[in-house]
Amino acid sequence: MMTTNEKGAKLLVLLLFVPWISAQDSTDPTTVTQEIPTEPTTKTPSPPSPPAKLGQYNFEGPLTDIHGSYSLRVTTHDKGRPGIASVWPVSSAERQFAVYFWPPKYCHAIYLCAVKQKTYDGQNKFDEFDCDNSYVKLYPHIRKILFKPDAATPETEAFYVEPALQFQRTPEEKFQIRVLNEEPRNHESWKAILADSSKYQDLIWDLTGKELLILTNSRMCEINKPGIGDFLPIFDYENSKSVADEKWPKWLPNDAQNGAIPTYSMASTGGSNKTTDLLDYLKTLKVQANKLQNVEQHCSNYEKVGVFGARKPVYEHSPYISTASYGLFQPSMVVTSGYVQKLEFGLSNCQWIRFWATEDSVTMADYAANMKPEHTLDIFIQEGFYLPPDSDEALPLPDAQLMNKIKLSIFSDGDPTKMDDHELIEFAFGNVNEKYLFHQFFKSKEFGKKNFRLHMIRSPRCESNIVIDDVYRDNGHQKLPNIKGVRDCSYSYMI
Repeated sequence: MMTTNEKGAKLLVLLLFVPWISAQDSTDPTTVTQEIPTEPTTKTPSPPSPPAKLGQYNFEGPLTDIHGSYSLRVTTHDKGRPGIASVWPVSSAERQFAVYFWPPKYCHAIYLCAVKQKTYDGQNKFDEFDCDNSYVKLYPHIRKILFKPDAATPETEAFYVEPALQFQRTPEEKFQIRVLNEEPRNHESWKAILADSSKYQDLIWDLTGKELLILTNSRMCEINKPGIGDFLPIFDYENSKSVADEKWPKWLPNDAQNGAIPTYSMASTGGSNKTTDLLDYLKTLKVQANKLQNVEQHCSNYEKVGVFGARKPVYEHSPYISTASYGLFQPSMVVTSGYVQKLEFGLSNCQWIRFWATEDSVTMADYAANMKPEHTLDIFIQEGFYLPPDSDEALPLPDAQLMNKIKLSIFSDGDPTKMDDHELIEFAFGNVNEKYLFHQFFKSKEFGKKNFRLHMIRSPRCESNIVIDDVYRDNGHQKLPNIKGVRDCSYSYMI
């Protein structure tokens, strides 16, 4: 049996070896005699000396590995992602624009480089460029922004704390962005800086005849510039073919997938289940029918031909938690062309909202007995986070003003002709000009079933409704048909 003193002696031997390893002593350690004290000691060996001078942090990296000429094709977020490099138009009709980046933990560097405006049709190639003469470089985690309007003007270094790069057009038809001359330490100091004109400045950028080449440090950092025109990804799958191989960054292809070129990456998704229920108290509430005093709601006629767009909103002004349950289905059909499977919801005045996916036969009356956290998507809008079904990690949401609409898209498992159950779900949010800024993913077999019932449980006074797109609008021929439909619906309260 080992005594306490013997344990302490063995621990000290390990500690004494640390400086020998760090210092890379040339002496053979087997010839060194270590003197073992009979009593434990609290004295800590001195660490090795640090380098004489630490090198300055290098802001360069993968962003400098892009070179060559590429044929670009216009795309949308329904078809692909911007990736680490993409071109975005700046229209003369835009009086303002913003560049959003998400999620924050992956976006460590965002470069906006002014490049020559061109028309791309798959044949006209993107010119070689440099990002050294006209740029905005943002490093969100250290709140630093670097700006250089042209080759003749010195670089300006300042601070920036907004969640998006906001540009306003000036009367001289140039764009300006407001930056801070000192770093705010909290919300109060930020307000004080903006109240003192000597502590901020407006940087002017002439983008006449220019477009924005936007670079990021990671494929998991999603860039979006909502407004007029769509984007052109440089590292798109189509662009990787034929002559592009030798210009392609060696670290980009996925050799494990037969050389496939991912247009975007996902963080670790699936493989676990949510076990935390932050709305556990809902199980103690009693579910009431869809009539509250003399207020009664009815399911609108989803099957009526010619009735489309935003269906009958479910407005709730009572102080109680309200629910709307939708029977979701997709028709039996032979697939001959592309389609999408999506569910969109309009939200207003919501503190939180829970989506609970169940078998079609389950009703809200079964909530207390049947609800499992891994079958729910919880969105806490005012608190600024959400919990997907496959994780206990609270993931960030943008400002509540951007959370007026969300979309759930069901992704087929590689075969577009399959219409059975799936599990990869895209959660899109941050709707601006009918375009979603941010796209995250989770895995859930319950949310990906061909037919299921989705219960929408809402905080008091939350107004929300399901929105079904039609395919007969003026631009309907440009959109893939949505094959998800609503068979029936019912309403209730939790009191």
